[in-house]
This record gives sequence, C-alpha cells and structure tokens, in this order.
Amino acid sequence: MVDLHKNTSFGEAGRDGLWLLAILLLIAGTFAFLEWQAWRDVRSEISGDLDNLAQGTARTLQQSLARTQDDLMFFTRHLDAADFRKDGGGARRAAQLQLWSDHLSGFPDLRGFRLLNAEGDVVLSTPGLAPLAETGAGAPSPRAGAHPPRRMQMSDVRMDGGADAASLVLADPVQGPDGTLLGAMTAVLDLTYFQRIVDHFGLGREGLLEVRRTDNGHLLLRHPQDAARLNRGGTGPVMARVAAGQMSGVGDGLLAEDGISRRYAFQVVPGFPLVAIASLSEGDYLAAWRGQALLTGLLLAGLSLLMGWQFLRQRRIQAVLRAANQALRQGDTLLAESEQRFRATFEQAAVGIVHNGFDRRILRVNRKVCEILGYTPEELTGKSYLDFTHGDDATVSDEAVAPLLRGEKTSVSWEKRFLGPTGRVVWGRLTASLQRDAAGVPLHFITVLEDVTQRRQVEAALQAEAVRYQHLLRTASDGIYVVDEAGALCEASESFLAMLGYGAEEARRLNMRDWETAAAAAAIPERIRGFMSDLPCVVETRHRRKDGSVFDVELHVRKVVLEGRRYLYASCRDVSGRKQADAARERAEMELRATGARMRLVLDTAAQGIVGMDDEARIVFANRAAAEMLGWRGTELMLSRPAAEALGHRLADGGSCQSSAGGCAIRATLRDGEVRRVSDEMFCGPDGVTHPVEYVVAPLLVEGIPVGAVVVFHDISERKAMEEDLRRSNAELEQFAYVASHDLRQPLRMISSYLNLIERHLGDSLDPEIKTFFGFAMGGAKRMDMLILDLLEYSRAGRARLPLQPVPLDEVARDAVENLQVAVAEAGAEVTLDGLFPTVRGDRGELVRLFQNLIGNAVKYRLPERPCRVWVRCKAAGGDWLLSVQDNGIGIDAKDYERAFGVFQRLVPKGHYEGTGIGLAVCRKIVEHHHGRIWIESKLGEGSTFLFTLPMLASADPPQVVAVPAG
Repeated sequence: MVDLHKNTSFGEAGRDGLWLLAILLLIAGTFAFLEWQAWRDVRSEISGDLDNLAQGTARTLQQSLARTQDDLMFFTRHLDAADFRKDGGGARRAAQLQLWSDHLSGFPDLRGFRLLNAEGDVVLSTPGLAPLAETGAGAPSPRAGAHPPRRMQMSDVRMDGGADAASLVLADPVQGPDGTLLGAMTAVLDLTYFQRIVDHFGLGREGLLEVRRTDNGHLLLRHPQDAARLNRGGTGPVMARVAAGQMSGVGDGLLAEDGISRRYAFQVVPGFPLVAIASLSEGDYLAAWRGQALLTGLLLAGLSLLMGWQFLRQRRIQAVLRAANQALRQGDTLLAESEQRFRATFEQAAVGIVHNGFDRRILRVNRKVCEILGYTPEELTGKSYLDFTHGDDATVSDEAVAPLLRGEKTSVSWEKRFLGPTGRVVWGRLTASLQRDAAGVPLHFITVLEDVTQRRQVEAALQAEAVRYQHLLRTASDGIYVVDEAGALCEASESFLAMLGYGAEEARRLNMRDWETAAAAAAIPERIRGFMSDLPCVVETRHRRKDGSVFDVELHVRKVVLEGRRYLYASCRDVSGRKQADAARERAEMELRATGARMRLVLDTAAQGIVGMDDEARIVFANRAAAEMLGWRGTELMLSRPAAEALGHRLADGGSCQSSAGGCAIRATLRDGEVRRVSDEMFCGPDGVTHPVEYVVAPLLVEGIPVGAVVVFHDISERKAMEEDLRRSNAELEQFAYVASHDLRQPLRMISSYLNLIERHLGDSLDPEIKTFFGFAMGGAKRMDMLILDLLEYSRAGRARLPLQPVPLDEVARDAVENLQVAVAEAGAEVTLDGLFPTVRGDRGELVRLFQNLIGNAVKYRLPERPCRVWVRCKAAGGDWLLSVQDNGIGIDAKDYERAFGVFQRLVPKGHYEGTGIGLAVCRKIVEHHHGRIWIESKLGEGSTFLFTLPMLASADPPQVVAVPAG
C-alpha cells in the first residue's frame, strides 16, 4: 500500500514537472519572439530617423545652394565686358560691391562673392575673403577654353585660413555676345555654418554624417569632424548605389576605415552633385534594445526560479497534506500537531485572514491583518469590525455577504475603507466565505484581507490625469489629436475639429487621410510610421478642411504607447497668417534694403554735407561731400567722433560754441527736438582750415524724444566773398551818391542863379521869345536837380546801416499822411487808414518813404472829374502782413505792371503829370530790403491797388496790433 502511494506520487510529480517545463519553454519562446519583433521595430525606427536626417541635411544644402545659384545668375545678368577689366569704373564697382555686401547680411551661410576675369585674376571681391592664391586647389577657374559650357561649377572643400574656415565655391561662367569666356562670378559658402548644424545632431559615439560629391566621391562635410579626410574619395555601398542611379535609400555596410558595420540612409541633393549620408553602428542604435532584452531575460530567469520554487513549495505542501492525512488516519494523537501547523500557516500567511461572527465581532486575526490596519491583535479581537470601518462604508460589508447567507454564492469579494489608529485611511480588498461544521451548519466567516491602498491611489491619480487630459482637449487653443498606426482618429480636441469644420459625431469616422495633404491616402500609414520616433518632431504641412479648402499648419508629433499599442500624438497650429506675415516681412526687408541702398546713393551724391549723430552728439554717419568739404580723407574717419571734433564747430567770430551765451544750436536741438537754421558760423577740418557754413539741424525723434540729429550744411565761402564785394560796391555807391548830391548839383545851382541874375538885369529889354528860352533853361535845370535827388534816394533805398527794429505801422502811415498834408489839401483828396496795423521789424525812415511814395502817387495820378479817394488797409496772410494802398485814379494797363517798377519809367506824358519815374523803383527796393514783395492790381480808368507784404514778428518778439479807425 505504501509503495503504491509512492509510485503514484512520483508519477504526479513527473507530470507536474513536464507541465512546468512546457510553460517555461512557452514563456521563453514568447520572449524570444517579442524581442525579435522589438529588434525589427528598432531597425525600422532607426532607418526612418536616419532617412529623415539624410533628407533634412540634403534639403538644407539644396536650399542654400539653389539660393546661391539664383544669386549668382541674378548678379551675372547685370555684368558686361567692362566689369571684367581690372581698370573698371570705380562708382559702378562700388555700387556692385555694396549690393553684394548688403545681400550677405541676410544669409549667414554665405561668406562672400568674387568676380574673376578670363585669366583667373580677381577683379572684385567682397571684404573678408582670403586672397585667391592662398585658398588652395580645387577652386572653379574660368580658364576652360574659348567657348566653355554655360553651367554652374562647384569646387571641393577649400581651407580659407585653416580647418575652422572650410568653404565651398560655386562659380557661374560668363560669356560675351560672341560666346567667348569673359570670366566667372563665384560665391563662397561657409561650410563651418553647415558643420555647426550637423554637430547638433545626436548620432551616438560611432555615428557618422557625411556629405560627398557624387561625381568623384570626395568628402565635403563630416560629423565627427576630421579635416584629414576632406577632399578624399570614398568607395562603398552608398557610392555604388548612387552611381547606379538611386536617389535615396537605406541599407547596411562598411562606410569607414574603422571596420564597423553601420546602418545607413542616403539622399542625393536634387540639382547638385552631392549626397548626404547618415549612419549609426549597431552598438549605438541597439544599445537600448540589448539592455531591455537583458533585463527581460533576467526577469524571465527570475520568474523561472520563482515558478520552480513555487513548484517545489507546492510539492512540499502536498507532502505535508499527505502526511497530515496519513496522521489523521493513524489517530487523534496527531490532531494537536496538525492544529499547530495550521496556526503557523495562519499566522505566516502573506495575506490578512479574519474570522468573524455573524454579529460582526472579530473572532481571530493573523499578523498580516495587524500590519495592514496598524492595530494589535488585542485591540481587534472581540470588537465589531464597524469600529474600524470608515463611516461612509459602514453598510458595504453587510450588502456584500448577503448572497453568502442566502446560499447564492460560495465566496464574495468587495472593497472598502478602514481607519487606522492615527486616522489613516486604508483601502482593503476582502474575499469572504463561510466556515461550516461537519453537518454543513455555518459557523463563522473566513475573510481574506489584502491592502489595495497603493493601487487605489494610482487609480485616483490616473483618473485625475484622465480628467485633466479631457479638459486640455476641450480647452487647448492648438488642435490636438491622436491616431493609430492606420490613421484612424482616436481622440481629438474641440479646437482641432473646429479647425477642420467637423462635428463631434463626424469625428468617429475620420481618418488622417481625410485632412492630410502631404501624402496620398494609401501612403498615410507609411507617413505615420515615419513619425513614430521617441523624439518629438516638428514639421510644416497642409491640412484639408471639410469644405475642401487647404491651410498651412505647424505640426508637433511624437509616438506614444498605450497598453502595448503605438499611437501618434499630434498638436497642430494654423500658421497661414504667419506664412503671409513672413512673406510680407521678406518683401519689406527687400524693399528696406533697396531703400537703404538708394538712400546711401542719395547721401553720397548730394552736393551738400550731411552728417548724423546720436543723442550724445557722436557722429554715426557722414556723406562724401561732408568729408571733402572739411578735408577728411574718408567718411569712416569721422565716425564715432564727437561732433565738436569732427566738425570743428565755431561761431562766426571764431569763438567756441560751448562758451558762447547762446550756446550750440546742434546741442540745443538734441535737448529740445526743435529744427534750427544757422546762416553764419564756422566749421573747421582736421587740417585747421576754417569754412564759413550755413546749416540746418533737424532732430531724429522716437515717440517725441530726440535720439539724434541730422546736420545739412554747405560752404558759403563764395557767398561771403560776394557779400564783401557787395559791401565794397555799396561804399563806392555811397561815394558816388555824395558826389552826385554835392558836386553835380553845385554847377546846376550856379546855372540857375546866373540865369536869374541875367533875367533880372535885362528885365523888360528881353523880347518874349528870349523869355521863353530863359523859362526852358530854368525848368531844365530844375528837372535835372530833381533827377539827381531822386537818383540819390534810389541809391540809398534798402541800404540802411542800422539793424531793423520793431516799428508800429500805424505811426508810419500817419507820418506819411502828415508829410503829404499840403499835396492832399491842394488835391482835395481823402486818405483813409482802415483796419489793424501791426508792429513789424524794419527801418522807420524807409517805411515812411514807402507809404509816402505810394500815397503821394495815388494823390498825384487822380482824375480831375471825380474826388480823389485813397484807402490804406492791412490784414494777416499766412506768416506775413498784407498791406494795400488803393485809389480811384487813372489806373494802369496790365501790360505796364512790371515796367512801372523800372528806373526812369514814366507811363504818362510829362505834360500831364510831373515826376522822374523813380518813385516805384524806390518802393520795390524798400520792400525787398524788408524781405517782402510788391505788385499791382489795376483797371484803366477805375483806379489802382498797390499791394505789398511784410513779415510778421518772430515768436520771441512781443506781438502788437493797433486798430486804426477809418478816417
């Protein structure tokens, strides 16, 4: 009987061992399959990443080379044969060089431009480029024969000053009208700019990123950097595939001399003989997978050991149970030993065990229950479990065990909260069954207690995260969506659906192919797989709305894994407005550059000196005329200098502006932002030569605050010389006037005196004819004397030696009328002063003579048949006073308006009205001396109006206007 039992036990152990071995083999096989699948996914993902990197590098190079090629073609279209001569025109070359330099400021990948003639000599070059003889071999040369092909040429890597200044040269040959080679326009690209870009890519310890030429395999760019490998040819799987005509691809092979096999992807640069190659060694891209496989293997080994241990433990438990059964069959003597083992198992169980009665009292607890709840056995035993239950869960247990008591179930499970001695809340999962006696009568509950507090906290956190995620989806301004690997829409924010024009019900049927335009519908899964990277990716694409319209978006995508499945998370933003703004900004920048070039040309060609300064009066720009006027060798020598040093600013008398009472007009404008005009001061150049100048200083204002000033000036040396000549001429004229008034009039007085003596001496002995002759002689002498006096008055008009002073015009007009009182009374005339007569700045004597001449002419040239009336009026006209003298006399023909102001010009016969024809000429000189103008409005037979203007007083002068009543 005993041997049979042993054989049976050994058979059962063998079957259990085979089952255990089968399970372990199944787990190992599953692990191997999953790791193989993960290895394949890693290779697929790294292939996509390398392909994206190669394409991105090729696209960056293509954009830069294409733009540079367009620039060269644009510049060469404006070249002619004269531009390739070494002795070409300076102005044209300066303009070309300025255009090239302005263009370089917007493109950091361009180092400069050169213009070569047919012999390969540098004709023109932008600043900063090394001489052509020091740049090394490999530069495209225009020496390609008399009739070279018209195509763009590219050099190998050239070291312009060392390994840190690697460059690439593009050359555009230029042909003459007869097809002969004139030379070449070249552009120097800064390879260090692209090197900095590729150095930012994390390619791992053994990763490579290379750019090679497809025609000779020469290396142009490499990460990690290795200057010794540049311009060296390379053979290998990539160059062989490129030679076979492939534009892009992915594969494995040896790409370097280190013997390391790498996973690579390559992309040929469209339109240029270049290929970009990105590669990673297995040690780099499989490192994470190998670590994960090792960890999984260790976990599998641990699981196997645990299962083996559990198997052996189960075997031991079975052996114990069999021994217990055998002991029971042998007698009650072994019952105490069995009870003791049961108690040990009860106390050492990994879960809490509670025996409680139907009256809710706790009968017995094991050690684990005390650990979970934080109480001692004594504190729990005999108490109702409601004393330790959270108040909100008091009825949960009664409701849960009801099916047990009704016999509907043999065990039930539920969860509820307990309160620890410190008030700590403990979540427990309880599984209860009924303990019955031999007759099947229920004795008490046996309840297993597990601590699920941590799980509950995790679930609460997950639930809060889910609520927050849903809130973000509803309120995010950017469109957010999640799609699976087939493109089906799983989640979408309200803003994304609104962006596309779909409703919430329609979203359930949407697929990425419904809105994505960058790929065909069949290629959408492949596009999604390309985005499945652990690193975030930002791309620009276009989405299609429900109504069919298409708009630009910026897309932020990355891979997410949920419950073992991969999804694509995307956040998109409508950038149509930004695209339009970028285009507008580019147009504005081009216009600004063109405007700047035009303004610079205007400044350099201006005849007047122009300088600009900042708010500290330091020169920030100057044109060529300013430097030449002041004697500076170049405008650059004036920059950053104080204005006082660069301009040598002095007053007209040579004194310093800083020490004068009035101060410096330039610094005053920098303080108050007012425009000032100065007509007589001095500038001094570095050679010590002073130049009399007239200048205008205007402020540069930002929001009303002066931040600088512009000074426009011109040399008035010639005008000063002319003024000196004028003063000398005036002195001579004064001398002539003195001679005329004294020496010429003296003989006339003698002739008149002797004629009077002869006439009185002869008396009545003179016959009538002789008396008539004596009358003619006396009248001629008298008219000659009047002519000399009028000529003297004309010469003195407008040459007042005293400075102009404020003069009240009402007093001037009254003085003129009073001086003419006799003539007015004899003519029976009426003179009316009507309106407001202001105070002006002038010479009182000249102004009285002006009014007296005009009023006197109005009285003189009257019509006998009607009473003489004269009106003198004044009114404001802009910044001047407009005065008029109106009469109702004989009037003036329109064709004689200008002739009336000539010297010795008479418009009426001498027999009708007396006069010398100088009075109006004197009036014009007086008005012009007072910075005004005079003109006539008249109709024959109706009267004349003489109008003239006088400037208003400046703001610093006290304004005075006097009302003069008519009469």
